[in-house]
Amino acid sequence: MKSSDSPSIGYHFFLICFSMQTIMSRNKIKILVVSENLPMIDQHSGDRRFVRILCTLSSHYEVTLFIKNKKMLFNEKLQRYRDQITDFGIDIINQNSILATLAAKLYDIILFEFYKIAEIYLNHIRRFYRFQLHTQVIIDSVDVHFLREESGKKLGVILPEVVAANKIREINTYKKSDAVIVVTKEEKESLREVGIKNIFIVPNIVELYPRISKDRNKEVLFIGGFLHPPNVDGLIWFAENIWKKVYEYHPDARLTVIGSNPTNEIHALANEKGVEVLGFVQDTLPYLDRAMVSIAPLRYGGGMKGKVNEALAHGVPVVATSFGAQGLDVISGKHLIVADEPEVFGDSLIYLLDNPEQAQAIGVAGQQEIAIHYTPMAVESLLTAMIQSLHIRQNNTLSYLSWRLFVFIYHCYTFCRDSFPKLKNGYLREEKFTKSKQTAKY
Repeated sequence: MKSSDSPSIGYHFFLICFSMQTIMSRNKIKILVVSENLPMIDQHSGDRRFVRILCTLSSHYEVTLFIKNKKMLFNEKLQRYRDQITDFGIDIINQNSILATLAAKLYDIILFEFYKIAEIYLNHIRRFYRFQLHTQVIIDSVDVHFLREESGKKLGVILPEVVAANKIREINTYKKSDAVIVVTKEEKESLREVGIKNIFIVPNIVELYPRISKDRNKEVLFIGGFLHPPNVDGLIWFAENIWKKVYEYHPDARLTVIGSNPTNEIHALANEKGVEVLGFVQDTLPYLDRAMVSIAPLRYGGGMKGKVNEALAHGVPVVATSFGAQGLDVISGKHLIVADEPEVFGDSLIYLLDNPEQAQAIGVAGQQEIAIHYTPMAVESLLTAMIQSLHIRQNNTLSYLSWRLFVFIYHCYTFCRDSFPKLKNGYLREEKFTKSKQTAKY
């Protein structure tokens, strides 16, 4: 903003004195959601959960989305993803400055997706927004990263010093918020042990699909985005240690691999007998319908696995490791099959391929379990209860006036920054904190 564009002191005094009608009309809770990237629901299971959360919130509250990666807002190839968001009645802010966004509207809740995006902005917001005491800050962990990284450390795929440093950063960021969202009970207990108090569980959210009983080919399905290292590690482990045995036992079996951004290692699996690597597909429904079994052979991870939720929601029987079944309240042998040793995993998979009726029974039981806890209707009550418990219903006039004070200070800040060039590189540089975090090596 140019200094000439900054509203005068008299302008702010006028608004403070004569905006009572606006004050009294603030009935709907306003939520600002801050994300690194535009969510793409056919690319990542985490994005599907995120969009379903946005959709649920927007049906009750006024939701605005701030995307840090502004290039995604002008990429024509991503228009359909932007439309998916705006069709829910959610505004996507075309504003580079988070502070300018906060100065434009009084928000009751600020929700960050991932601790790393909160780490970039939270100190800066607290510094300038301290007058708006009623605004609550929530961080959605998506999965508690340090738990996933600690499990990877045990396999030697993540350096111990990196895990330790990231854990400190993550916990410290959570402690600066008013509440943290986790996906599982185990994550909630882990955060409590490190001093995080206000924690809410919001699991993965999936739609149920009927599964038609019919003869199916012996097709084994893996779904997972390959920007996520546990997916790459797990599938390669499966191919090297399990699939060859399954294929020798069933030469007519096929392994279909679906997921965005497959690495060279994943593409190379297509050279193995019975393996087809499709990469990204826009709709997984036809593949889930035709698959006989879905697998989640993860050797490390955290949170809850969207691939498992999705398969169970479609009634597809699943064979998973303990990490693949992580966070689900399921019984092995009833809702799915859990196997950590390669031999046991392979035997379980062969058993389901040999016994389609038993495979169908497990798929049905798994789908029934999903219906109880993970459908949009089941999770909606969790989200609304969380927002209502965090929303501090203070005097509307006091809240509005304190926000107007923030707006006044913000415009003074921009006036000084733009009028005195020497200050641009010092304390008054708005992106000072942001840039230092962006260049940090994660």
